[in-house]
Amino acid sequence: DPITQWRLQQTVKKLEEDKLYYEDKIREVKADIRDVELNKEKFAREHYHMKKDNEDVFIIVQDDQ
Repeated sequence: DPITQWRLQQTVKKLEEDKLYYEDKIREVKADIRDVELNKEKFAREHYHMKKDNEDVFIIVQDDQ
């Protein structure tokens, strides 16, 4: 049945897109893990805006326009 074939092809296409998305997310998480292992203090400061008691933190937000 052509309709069934088309639906199956659409499902395969969606699953392949999902696979690429999740592979990309896995790479990001692995990079974060590597960053944590190499420099825990830097990671905490950049991702969680942590600071020492005698420091001021400035967060710069870039406008994407």
